Amino acid sequence: MKKILLTMIFTLFPILSYGNMESPNMEENKNEVAYFLSSSIPEKTLASLIRSAESQGIPVYFNGLIDDSVDKTAKYMLYLVQKYKISGVEIDPNRFEYYGVRAVPALVKRCGGKFDIIYGSGSISGSLSIIDSEGDCKNEK
Repeated sequence: MKKILLTMIFTLFPILSYGNMESPNMEENKNEVAYFLSSSIPEKTLASLIRSAESQGIPVYFNGLIDDSVDKTAKYMLYLVQKYKISGVEIDPNRFEYYGVRAVPALVKRCGGKFDIIYGSGSISGSLSIIDSEGDCKNEK
């Protein structure tokens, strides 16, 4: 069982990366769009939100591990990947803290030293349109 579990965890590494291990300096990444989600979102909704972000090339972040367990998190992500054909998520509590994300779903668009956050499960393209027309990052590509 241990051998299978370790193999599964190492196999999952590409679909589940932990932000604290190699998180880029947030100050170096001046422009980004990021989607913040959680395993507490109902499964079908979560898979749909992840798929939507992936289709637009937007990375998805979780704040931490499920019950502080790599094993539980890896098993849950493997399940989602196999069932819903998604790529996975990154775990990066630093990004959550940097942007002050306190609820999910949250879409962030950063442009230089400023950023916009839209909370809720509305469409990503609709949320980006709102940011582009009304946010601090309007007219920033």
